[in-house]
Amino acid sequence: MTYALWNLCKDLRSDAYEWVELSHSLNNDSPFWSGIPAGSVELSKTCFDWGNPMLECLIQTFRFPGQFGTHIDFPGHFVKDAPLSESFGTDHMMLLLFTAKRLLTGNPFYYLACHITIKLSV
Repeated sequence: MTYALWNLCKDLRSDAYEWVELSHSLNNDSPFWSGIPAGSVELSKTCFDWGNPMLECLIQTFRFPGQFGTHIDFPGHFVKDAPLSESFGTDHMMLLLFTAKRLLTGNPFYYLACHITIKLSV
């Protein structure tokens, strides 16, 4: 069995290509479009904190207008003092972006499905 995707990823991580870090944490100092109505953005508000007897975890609210989709639960979501998103970058994971406009034209129910399991290490 060949692993073409993993071989491609290895090639893409060479010095021949530049990787751009696009991830960042969201907080109330994060920049956003000035046209968003005042009061509609609230980032990193803790609503469930460590020490709760019902469930030992950290939950924060992120409220802003826009599209939402799949997310990643980093270890710090379930393990106190474990790394959150700020600790991860292109050395730890790679997200693939697909454009499906041509496939969606005339078929609004078309969808892409992909399942990739990657071992993360910090």
